[in-house]
Amino acid sequence: MRRTLPILSALLLAALPVLAFGDAPAPAMPSYELKATLPIGEDGGWDYITVDPATDQLYVPRGNRVLVIDGNVDKPAPATTRILATLPDTPGVHGVALSPPELHRAYVSNGRDTSVSIFDTQTFKLIAKVPAGKKPDAIIYDPFTKKVFCMNNGGKTLTAFAADTADGKDAVNLELKGAPEFAVSDNAGHIYANTEDTSELLVIDAKAVTVSTRYPLAPNGGPTGLAIDLKTNRLFSTCSDSKTMAILDAGTGKILAAPAIGDGPDAAAFDPELQIAFASCRDGTLTLVHVDTPETFSAPVTVKTMTKARTCALNPKNHYVYLPTTDADKKFVILVYAPKAAK
Repeated sequence: MRRTLPILSALLLAALPVLAFGDAPAPAMPSYELKATLPIGEDGGWDYITVDPATDQLYVPRGNRVLVIDGNVDKPAPATTRILATLPDTPGVHGVALSPPELHRAYVSNGRDTSVSIFDTQTFKLIAKVPAGKKPDAIIYDPFTKKVFCMNNGGKTLTAFAADTADGKDAVNLELKGAPEFAVSDNAGHIYANTEDTSELLVIDAKAVTVSTRYPLAPNGGPTGLAIDLKTNRLFSTCSDSKTMAILDAGTGKILAAPAIGDGPDAAAFDPELQIAFASCRDGTLTLVHVDTPETFSAPVTVKTMTKARTCALNPKNHYVYLPTTDADKKFVILVYAPKAAK
């Protein structure tokens, strides 16, 4: 993933509207603290972590496989390990998307295999492999079209196919003219995708699988993580080059605010109940931005995590945020942050 600083980003950042943050007192935002550290072990890197709120299971990419982990920290830990299953043969895996429970499927983007592996989430057996573009990266399920959208970062394309496919013969490939990072669905016919090298946010017609418009993110550069508030139609794009979270109106592309975040963000999340946007960063910080109104936002709050904890996933059921990283002994762990309990 590219991490370069556009020459004009720092200069243009100062030109952001003064209306970035509201003047009225904001509702109280809960403090976040470390609730648990899950020791996982095993060798390999990691990328986008995915939470299944229905089961509290975590899908964690580990280079050439995906670990399915028991993420319920509110019950006693298993006597041996939290690893419930391993999804094998996923070379260069970047992300995992989950289907609705009735379809019980997991879709895995294989970055070094130009393919998407489809697994049964009940048996954890391979169902099929669907051809994709160069370096499949982020991957999402779209409820509106019942399709899977895979962002092919290396080929500057996306691949879309029916979620219930058995062979992927219906797959459609779309040229994007930019290297896509993360993407989200508004569940109403639109897919939004960051393009890291062009610093744009693409609006994609999910049914037609075409790019309908492009929102420039300047002076925010190098967008990576992306989250959405479905109720207010707000997008939260974490930008690595400018170290900002660009907050946009999804309907117009207008940048409403760009609060500062940490260095090396690679994921974003949004909690619709708490109205908090999260940015996880490689420098060991988790930035929280509260949405006070659809137009105003509280100043960012920084929570210290661990170095390299650059990706995250939110469980909206209990508001827990999961961050994979390695500890001081270089052992792979998953940090679990939660709202601070009242005393």
